[in-house]
Amino acid sequence: MKYYGCSREDAAVDAAAAGYLTGKPGVALTVSAPGFLNGLTALAQATKNCFPLIMISGSSDRHIIDLDRGDYEGLDQYNVAKPFCKAAYRVDRAQDMGLAIARAVRTALSGRPGGVYLDLPAATVTDTVAQKSDANIYKVVDAAPKQLPSDEAIDRAVELLKNAKHPVILLGKGAAYARSEDEVRELVDKTKIPFLPMSMAKGVVPDDSPSSAASARSLSLGQADVVLLIGARLNWMLSNGEAPLFREDAKFIQVEIDATEFNSNRKIDAPLQGDIKSVLQKLVPAIEKAGIKAPQDWLDLIAQDSKKNNDKFAARISASEAKPTLGYYSAIEPINDLMQKHPDTYIVSEGANTLDIGRNLVGMQKPRHRLDTGTWGVLGVGLGYAIATAVETGKPVIALEGHLVSMVWKWKPFVVTTYLLLLSLLTTVVFTMVMLT
Repeated sequence: MKYYGCSREDAAVDAAAAGYLTGKPGVALTVSAPGFLNGLTALAQATKNCFPLIMISGSSDRHIIDLDRGDYEGLDQYNVAKPFCKAAYRVDRAQDMGLAIARAVRTALSGRPGGVYLDLPAATVTDTVAQKSDANIYKVVDAAPKQLPSDEAIDRAVELLKNAKHPVILLGKGAAYARSEDEVRELVDKTKIPFLPMSMAKGVVPDDSPSSAASARSLSLGQADVVLLIGARLNWMLSNGEAPLFREDAKFIQVEIDATEFNSNRKIDAPLQGDIKSVLQKLVPAIEKAGIKAPQDWLDLIAQDSKKNNDKFAARISASEAKPTLGYYSAIEPINDLMQKHPDTYIVSEGANTLDIGRNLVGMQKPRHRLDTGTWGVLGVGLGYAIATAVETGKPVIALEGHLVSMVWKWKPFVVTTYLLLLSLLTTVVFTMVMLT
């Protein structure tokens, strides 16, 4: 087991959320009470983002906490954690640790992934088992079983797409987490249906794909008559599925592992419950057999709107580069150039204007190479995400940190760290080089 120490518990739990990249839950350890509370926001953030992780904290003796007798850093952490994670478990006996870890792993990974909390009271930490037994520690088998929709569900979806005049595919980060890029790209290539990626779904299909409708987002969503949601939720980031972002008569097909998400904001006309990869492996051949193609007049309309908006965007970048001061566009454009030359680089981003402009300006070619604040929009995730990404992948990582941009570029035997201090107009650039330890 490799251990990485962090100065703050929230950074440690954010780093454990790198399970999004690996498909395996990271593990974060915190001390009791204040340390536990520091990590709680990150635990909730991971759960809202559907990132698998396990947070483990030591806690006070139960007999003192349960009678509220007053203890050093005393807090009923188990019950405090419950509303903020996918599940919380308390381990009262050392012999149950193997069982607890197995339950935590399966809970974090199965269905919709999320954060799990394990509470270790003081008595458990000092407890011992009578004798070593392999029966107490075991490997979790098939933690996230595959689920396939019925033939009837597939037929409903195919029928909707067959009659669609303005179809659109909307990709969420769930498509990236599911490692479904091969299936999604096959779907787009064979149907030419325009797609729109949410922020962390960028790269599932390369941003420079001719089928990308990202530059015509308002028109594409506003005029779509059939929307295929793949790993995306109709939450606040999509106006909860409401007009004017979507037509009131638009029909929705949703690929989702959790059936409770269907009809959460809009009527879902063709729900497809199952893991995304398995669903698409069944859906794409059915769509191909039906001969479904996006109508050419719809593609032409999107292409015209994309060109108009791209021309405006290019003019804005040119104007920014012409100014003597360093603005958002002129600061982020070199990062985009770097990303295009080195597409295997990872980027972590947070902030307000920096996040929004960077999302539009930095093109992604590979899936799971962009991480940001996600569903809850919590700031402060950047450095934890960046450190864990570098550790897990061994690849260069750029952290675009709102008012502070830090670029970590791996170059043997050095790590080059570049800070762009974004003070209003981002006027200061500081370069530092530190030796690898």
